[in-house]
Amino acid sequence: MGQADFDLFAVYEAIDKRRRERKLSWTSVAKEVNRFRLPNLTTGQILSWDISKLFLALNAQRVERQLTWSGVAREIRGFTPGMLTNLSKGGRIGFPRLMRLVQ
Repeated sequence: MGQADFDLFAVYEAIDKRRRERKLSWTSVAKEVNRFRLPNLTTGQILSWDISKLFLALNAQRVERQLTWSGVAREIRGFTPGMLTNLSKGGRIGFPRLMRLVQ
């Protein structure tokens, strides 16, 4: 909590810089990334994070730091207290917001 906002463009720039330093093509980068196997999915399946477990981890940090949900929302841009407590129900969350939580 309390870290800078997730910047997808910065991630791309960092990966591209490293790719150029190693003189790799994007195809080579993809091959390296793909060595980490993800589960095989059938049509219509989507890989997703376990948002309920993410909520439990976030709540544990909140309790440890003696913060209210309003206090957490002030530290993590793009969230209201209600949005944070709704994570306990699972469901989906957009990638940029997800990255704000797991930084």
